[in-house]
Amino acid sequence: MSFGEIAETLLDIAFTLFGFHIDIGNLGKTAKELCDWNQINASSLGTLAETLNGIIIPFGLSILGVFVMIDLIKKALDIERTSFQQVAMTLVRFIIYKTMITYCYDFLKVIMKIGQDIFTSVIDAIAYSETTTISIGQTMGELIDNAEGGITIPIINWSIMPLILFIVFLIIYLPLIGTFVMAIAQIFSRVVKIVITFAFAPIPLAIAILEDGGGNTGKRLTMSTISTVLEGVIILVCTHIYSLGVTNLMEQTSGDAATFGLGIGCMIGVLMLNGILTIAITAVAQISEKWLGA
Repeated sequence: MSFGEIAETLLDIAFTLFGFHIDIGNLGKTAKELCDWNQINASSLGTLAETLNGIIIPFGLSILGVFVMIDLIKKALDIERTSFQQVAMTLVRFIIYKTMITYCYDFLKVIMKIGQDIFTSVIDAIAYSETTTISIGQTMGELIDNAEGGITIPIINWSIMPLILFIVFLIIYLPLIGTFVMAIAQIFSRVVKIVITFAFAPIPLAIAILEDGGGNTGKRLTMSTISTVLEGVIILVCTHIYSLGVTNLMEQTSGDAATFGLGIGCMIGVLMLNGILTIAITAVAQISEKWLGA
């Protein structure tokens, strides 16, 4: 086994988690799968969200009933300033919120399906699928095995450059793999956020019926869901830019251009791109929430 094959093995780490195929060495493909609503909905986490939502709905309806009773009691105690229209409006609001709580999962799914259409359109527009074939492990492996120039051992005519480049790879391996894991963890956190939002949506909708300070709760829940949709699209664009950067580095070190110096530069470049991607993904949630006021 060559040094390049060893490096490729160390980077090509893949496993399945909750129905998602996580490929450490292919951030583009992994990000696409983790941001795909159809994949999330079909995963075990999607099933968990739907199950929890069914459990939480009765509690949400109970909370809603308590708040409506409190509101009606307050109006009854102040009967002189309470009109029939106010009581009727309370009952109408109760029916509306009861319906929203009962069908909140379906309502949120409609928002996510609209987001999925945008997601698909963006994939087609930027030809995203073409960039998901990049394997960092294969790139690093070829880079190390094709390293040229520098010191060559006489008689056996063996270049020591692949060994030195492999040593450099080992030095930056932990920071490199750490940035991969961090980027994937940031993207996966969006999946967890979707699950929590869908599972516990009845609670904020029940609180939204409160007249004092609760009127915007339902709006914030809706805007938060839309923000999550936008977050997935922006993550897709970020990983596309990342993949284009890796492709550009690969082109510089392919064929006869695969010198030792360029090899080190490519490794550092990938590490830098990983860091930039991690920072960008961290900021995506804040950006989408600020844009939509979620």
